[in-house]
Amino acid sequence: MAKERAKKVAASIAAQTAKHGVLTATEAEVYRNAVESLKPVGMPLAAAVKEYLTARKIIGNRSLLEAAQFYKRNCQFDVPPKLIRSVMEEMIEAKRADNLSKRYLTALRYDLAKLAQAIEEPIATITASISRPRIETFSVLAMVLF
Repeated sequence: MAKERAKKVAASIAAQTAKHGVLTATEAEVYRNAVESLKPVGMPLAAAVKEYLTARKIIGNRSLLEAAQFYKRNCQFDVPPKLIRSVMEEMIEAKRADNLSKRYLTALRYDLAKLAQAIEEPIATITASISRPRIETFSVLAMVLF
């Protein structure tokens, strides 16, 4: 009940349509608590309400907390900021440790060097913000490499 009221008050404040511009003592306390709760994340109340409502539209009638927990369980966090070239070297070293042939390792190094040259950015950023031209570049590289 208090959460619903807090949402309504926050939305009302955000839209600057608070009832006659004056909050009751209870509403003011709810507002102060909401603003204080958001300080650790540095987010204004209006932005938090907007983000919350947008997230709820996306997940429907499910718990936002459950959605966040699901996301954390199923998505990679804290991926080290390694360049493609660094990952390539690790892969080649792992293949060498598996005693694969020198010819295979040479071919692999050659093919992966093309990829590393084409993509000079951390590997974790590739899936986060990939554009259509980049996808086409990867497709062409895949045909060349494989």
